[in-house]
Amino acid sequence: MFDPICFLKQVEALHGQFQFLVYSSFIAALLVASIIMKLSPGPAGTDWLMLFSLVTGLRIYFGLVRNNHRFNLITACEWYGTFLIGSFIAGALWCYLGLGVIAGLNLQAIDLIYLHAVNVLVISSLTAGALYACRTSLLGVLAFSLPAVVPYALYLAAQEEFYLPTLGTLFLIYYLFLLVLALGQCHQPARDTRAAA
Repeated sequence: MFDPICFLKQVEALHGQFQFLVYSSFIAALLVASIIMKLSPGPAGTDWLMLFSLVTGLRIYFGLVRNNHRFNLITACEWYGTFLIGSFIAGALWCYLGLGVIAGLNLQAIDLIYLHAVNVLVISSLTAGALYACRTSLLGVLAFSLPAVVPYALYLAAQEEFYLPTLGTLFLIYYLFLLVLALGQCHQPARDTRAAA
């Protein structure tokens, strides 16, 4: 059953964590892109970073600038929808970094393994951060983590190189562990806000 008061509190909690989510993801993007640019001079890391910067700018505009910070049910639904779309696109871009950019680089095997490992570490950290920041909304956690983790982990698990399948399998197990935590944690604050109301 839909509880509008609980939903408004969930959106306000997400809005309070929005800056943390967007800026931490952008700082991580700067770090990973700089590593890629150092190992592989060329436009791949720069192009991805420019695209990610554009998406981050749009997320900031729609999430902070355009919002008046006073939610009613309609504005909360609009903001929440925009938040979910932005999170999904950001997650898909992190997956594309691994599947499209890193996998397409012409580097030695050890450098590719290193870049995939760095990307997996960053995505894992961002997913854990999303679990913490979006703890009132399972959809908020899934919007970022599903497109970021699942296709990338399955791609890594399907590789022939010994280290990449191991990395992909561990990545998927870690994600499933976080998903179980999210399922339990996302419902707890909702019950707490109903009890407080």
